[in-house]
Amino acid sequence: KSLGDIKSLGDIKSLGDIKSLGDIVLCDVAAIRSELGDQYMDVRGEGFAGSALSNTALLETARRLASWWLPAAMRTALKAVVVDLDETIYSGVLGEDGFEGVTLTGGHRRLQEALLQLHASGVLLAMVSKNDDRDVIELFARRSDFPLTLGHFAARAVSWGSKLDALQTVCDAMHISASAAVYLDDNAGEMTSIAAANLGTHLVFARDVDVATAGLQWVPGLRPQRAATVIDRTSDIRADAARKQQGGERPEDYLASLGVVLTLSDSDAYLPRAAELIAKTNQFNLSLGRMSEVALRQGSAEGVLHCVTVALRDRLSDSGVVGVLVARDLGDSWLIEELNISCRALGRHLEDAMIAAMQLELPKDRPSTQWRYCEGARNSPAVEWLRRRAGTPIEGDGFVTTRESGVELRQTVTSLPITLEHS
Repeated sequence: KSLGDIKSLGDIKSLGDIKSLGDIVLCDVAAIRSELGDQYMDVRGEGFAGSALSNTALLETARRLASWWLPAAMRTALKAVVVDLDETIYSGVLGEDGFEGVTLTGGHRRLQEALLQLHASGVLLAMVSKNDDRDVIELFARRSDFPLTLGHFAARAVSWGSKLDALQTVCDAMHISASAAVYLDDNAGEMTSIAAANLGTHLVFARDVDVATAGLQWVPGLRPQRAATVIDRTSDIRADAARKQQGGERPEDYLASLGVVLTLSDSDAYLPRAAELIAKTNQFNLSLGRMSEVALRQGSAEGVLHCVTVALRDRLSDSGVVGVLVARDLGDSWLIEELNISCRALGRHLEDAMIAAMQLELPKDRPSTQWRYCEGARNSPAVEWLRRRAGTPIEGDGFVTTRESGVELRQTVTSLPITLEHS
């Protein structure tokens, strides 16, 4: 079916009819009905209220619209929850009470379980704490009653420095902006210092652990979602720490020690993952165009757009599809409408090679390439890359033209000790 085929709700016969339209967000009100049971309906007010839903059901629906559905549809999702330890995920102070003396109350258990559920749904977890790191390691090794383990955290910053610095440290380790994180702490002073820094971090005050657990459910944009194509990012980020210890000082030595493999594809099977990268990538997102899967499929079917993806793996982890390039054929040049590389792939000296390899996958050689760009709040890595590639100052929104032959692009790829595969 197409949108023109569906004139009314009566024409929709199945869930497949809705999904086939694309660019539609399905809101699971059945989940609300299941949770509320007999409190979901109140037919007494239908005549004058225009709805047989109860006030409780309407309030719950409004909450999910404000906190889950609308943010998920209209803004970039939050990617991580960063938590303090003492008096936040347990009761007590580790440095004073020891690993046996801190208490896992019922409320703290529920908070840890809520964090564990977010982790299972694809949200990164990180910890910051003013403690000795050796004590923290021992705490998680010995407290088998904790739902959370050290392995659930993608990054940690445990020191006697400021929480603000620690927050920035773990965000850098996860390759995300601090504005893509939610921070939980029981200390009002720490929360105030982070708020004053204007990093855009979402704050949840954890002095009352039950209130914090409930509040965590309604942070706008913190909607747990995981597509089947998403690799376990926590493992990948933890492996990144090991990567930094590999090889010598030269990028070539570093890459040779890792055994990097790039897998390229122009198959439509990867369009859902391509659309997901375009929608969620913030740091290396050149145009901020946010092209939808529907637009990608339509352009590909018409032969107007060509979408190339690149997957990345090495001997430490498989990162899956981490890059996408969407090009429009202008006849005498390629116009790069979208260029996105996941933050998980940054920092490995591979950006030039990945982009050149994706360009080589385009079906025709063109003497020049036009790059659409837009300077946003978070995408400075992509804009800086284009400045370096074009060798010219750029600012605001616009287009830059470069000229590289196929031979030059191949040299960019083959100059590094990496293996290319095709899917």
